Amino acid sequence: MNTAKVAIAAQRLYSHLHRFGAPPEMIFPLLCPVRESEWIPDWQARIVHSRSGYAEARCLFATGPADQETVWYTVAFEQNRYIRFVRWQPDGVLVDLQLTVLPATHNETELHVVYQFYAVNDAGRKALVKYDEKYWQDMMQTWQTLLNHYLTPTDSR
Repeated sequence: MNTAKVAIAAQRLYSHLHRFGAPPEMIFPLLCPVRESEWIPDWQARIVHSRSGYAEARCLFATGPADQETVWYTVAFEQNRYIRFVRWQPDGVLVDLQLTVLPATHNETELHVVYQFYAVNDAGRKALVKYDEKYWQDMMQTWQTLLNHYLTPTDSR
């Protein structure tokens, strides 16, 4: 008889709800490894596998320097509504990232962001410490600021 060994990884779970003054059809395409370079300074993704060249189910891409690459895999994709990535980081942390885009009021979108960080080894347990509440709040504020700036017409800047 085989017996399974239960293992619970050290982890952190965070969620945040953003609201943007644009329709889901405008927000969702920006959550793509290629299109993120339009609103995130210095963002560079190397597409490893994608039939369309953009975000889609089973898209595989990498970010960061070659010797410290973070590898991302698109687990689920529903156009203009939902995308889920899993990423492996060289610090021993695996991240499950879920983005749900929902219409709010006329011409507004809610973006629900869920991150779950898992430590997969001793290095990951040490690295997990930096992914605290302050890190999370700062990251979500940065997302809000960058996307709002991108969505602001250039003639009003």
